[in-house]
Amino acid sequence: MAKASKKSSQKVTWAHAFRDIVLKAMDRGQLFPLFFFIGALALIFKMPEEHVYDAFLSLLSGFKDFSLIGWLGMGLVSILWAGHARAMRRSHSSEYKRIGIEKSRLQQQQVNNGLGSSETR
Repeated sequence: MAKASKKSSQKVTWAHAFRDIVLKAMDRGQLFPLFFFIGALALIFKMPEEHVYDAFLSLLSGFKDFSLIGWLGMGLVSILWAGHARAMRRSHSSEYKRIGIEKSRLQQQQVNNGLGSSETR
């Protein structure tokens, strides 16, 4: 087996890295939180420096006077939903694996009893 030369290997650019992150987020069902995070970062970076501190203070004061408690609740429910979805995926995956093993065991028992092929029917 030939080794790849160093000249033929491609450099990983920011576009490749971003593509890989987005594809992984799509696979895991985390695309919306990823775009929300990227959008929030873009807003912070586009904001003038003197307004970032003021915006942070107004955000904190909104939590102090409970006017932003709904947003906090939405974030908490979203995190809990993601955890529940992950637990359900794992549970279903293990159940499908168990069903597959049981199906294979029962098919093997039928073959030992002289079950004919489905192609000859």
